[in-house]
Amino acid sequence: MSSLEERGAYLEGRMEDHTGAFGDLRADIADVRREIGDLRKQMDRWFDALEQKLDRHFAWLVGIQVAVLVAVVGALVGSYYK
Repeated sequence: MSSLEERGAYLEGRMEDHTGAFGDLRADIADVRREIGDLRKQMDRWFDALEQKLDRHFAWLVGIQVAVLVAVVGALVGSYYK
């Protein structure tokens, strides 16, 4: 049977191992948070680019619809006065 001092030394060693593991865990969590922040910034840039592209395509779509409307109205007016 081991002595009380040996048991205490063993427990102190185990406690230091756990303390070191928690320190590593905290560092890993900080790294994950930093990566999530970087990912959020990348997604914000991606969504901004997508929003600009959608705005540009919407403007083209509305322009084409107005042009078709003008052509149809012009054809109807032309056929009315013929």
